[in-house]
Amino acid sequence: MNPRAVHSHFGEIVRGETEQGLQYILVPRELHETYVNLSVLYGSIDTRFQLDGDDIIECPTGTAHLIEHLMFNLDNRRSLKWLNKNGAELNATTTIDRTTYKLTYFGGNSDYLRALLRFVLHPVYAREHLEHEKNVIAKELQVHQDIPQLRAIRMVVQALYHNLSLRDYLSGDAETLDPIDTALIDACLRTFYRPSNMLAVIIGRYEEDTVVEALSDNDWKDNDQRRISRLEASEPLSSKQRFVFGVSNVGRSYCLVGWKEGADSKITMDELLSRSIVCESVLGKTGTVYQNLCTANLIDDGSYRWELYHAQRYGFSFIGGYTANPLEMSQAISRAVALAQNNGPSEEDFELKKRRLIGRSLMNSDSPQTLAKEFGFWWTRGMNYEELIDRVQTVTIYDARRSCSRLFDCKAKSVVCISSPTVEFDQHNV
Repeated sequence: MNPRAVHSHFGEIVRGETEQGLQYILVPRELHETYVNLSVLYGSIDTRFQLDGDDIIECPTGTAHLIEHLMFNLDNRRSLKWLNKNGAELNATTTIDRTTYKLTYFGGNSDYLRALLRFVLHPVYAREHLEHEKNVIAKELQVHQDIPQLRAIRMVVQALYHNLSLRDYLSGDAETLDPIDTALIDACLRTFYRPSNMLAVIIGRYEEDTVVEALSDNDWKDNDQRRISRLEASEPLSSKQRFVFGVSNVGRSYCLVGWKEGADSKITMDELLSRSIVCESVLGKTGTVYQNLCTANLIDDGSYRWELYHAQRYGFSFIGGYTANPLEMSQAISRAVALAQNNGPSEEDFELKKRRLIGRSLMNSDSPQTLAKEFGFWWTRGMNYEELIDRVQTVTIYDARRSCSRLFDCKAKSVVCISSPTVEFDQHNV
């Protein structure tokens, strides 16, 4: 696809696609540094998949995260050494549905971009590296067990889901990682680490022709662009466990209440934005849930947290924090959310949340890192971030109230409490 200029609220950007299928977004900015996010449409949720014409491949949760670790511990580290020697910074993250390699360097020299593509597209590793990284991740997970906030998030997702690979969240565990061998790693790399399954976002000063040439000239010999089928077991609408209790030597209990939504392959950007507005209205710090918790002195203010994770293949949200009364807090959250679900947001609050969402989006253009991240986030959902502000403005109060009525289903709710062994919690009253 030839490069095409797109006018947006962030200024003019360029979208294009190389002959090998690598999609790219170029965002010109007068910066001293250039920011590159190379996203692979491969995350922790991708545990069962198939290339057209090939056998189905199954792998444990945590494989995508393990591969990300493995990329930095390769036999062939020439590209990484070159980047470090020339002052570039490279790191990576793995989320539910994508892996992103983030490169920052001074100036607009496209050799850095070529080095990144060599690093990601042509990995070489040895078995001892694989075993080493398994041990590194297992130790990281053990540390997470001692952090109530991280442990609670993992537990609430496991409580919500019956079958979806999200049950093991992002990293898996020592048991799920153990059977991963080099053959499975090679199969995952062969399936997902291909230009046609990637997006490059480049923000900074550059020459467009030079950048496009660098993206196309990546020594990728295999032009296989077969479709990847991502296979999931069916997931009941109800939560797997209504209540989960975890023991930890903490002074205050940590409690999360979570809800899941069913998968929807046809979900639109408008619906995702509507859900975001609703959750901000209901769960945000200006909403009645938080205000009620503060009035009743049921939550430690600095610990309050809410999150929303929605895409075509999954959807869940949660809310909570540290509390001296986990049972009362979970009941108060459930009551306030049920009331908000029935009434929906007021027109005044709805318009306020819309303006805030637009304002945050405009502010993102001032942060190259955030802007690149948002382009990747919406790309994984098959949507264009530059359309967001115009789409937000078309969302109506009726859309938001309809979304609100579908969210926060009490049958799809789970409560997680991490407390000391002496805390009594009557789960029947959750």
